[in-house]
Amino acid sequence: MTMPRAFLLALIAPILAAGCAARPFHSHFEAGRFEEAARAFEADPSLLRDQRALLRAAIVYADPASPAHDPERARELLGRLLEEHGEGEHARHARWVLAFLDELDRREEEARVLQMRVDSLIARIAALEAESRSLQQLIARERLHADAFRALAERLQAELRRTEEELRDLQENLRQLKEVDLQRLGAGGLSGGTTPPAANDTIADDSTTTRPVNTPER
Repeated sequence: MTMPRAFLLALIAPILAAGCAARPFHSHFEAGRFEEAARAFEADPSLLRDQRALLRAAIVYADPASPAHDPERARELLGRLLEEHGEGEHARHARWVLAFLDELDRREEEARVLQMRVDSLIARIAALEAESRSLQQLIARERLHADAFRALAERLQAELRRTEEELRDLQENLRQLKEVDLQRLGAGGLSGGTTPPAANDTIADDSTTTRPVNTPER
């Protein structure tokens, strides 16, 4: 037996005593066969004039664990009972059942609000998880880009080093060639070689040069 049913039955225990089982409805109710009791009640309109039957039928419909659970039908029957027998022997129990239904409504509303909060939190968690996955993917892409840029920078630095080394080699080769040329020029001057005259240089006349003398004939 569920807690709501136990609480409900405890409220109206006095009306559950046997002694009204002459009709199928009461037999089913007292046996706890609430689904059959509901069908039997709806099939016998004369029970609407029976205070005990109205209260018992209201309990059948008010019990959350009942297969015939129908709070609105329970309120309808309780309202009829209080309207027609407001001072009757079962009026107090009818009000207890109404209070029980009100408490159930309040708890259902609380449960609905809590469920909305739970659903909202679940949706928020799902959104945060999606955002986290997106950020992780972005970080992974940025890491790939960073790795690619790092590799490119390393290649450029290696190329720069090779180019600088090649430049130094070329400069060294050029220096050596210049040294060789200077050495050749220096070696030529020391061996006594003459330097050919320049194009604008003139050769001076040698006055001491003997020339033939022409004598006149006699």
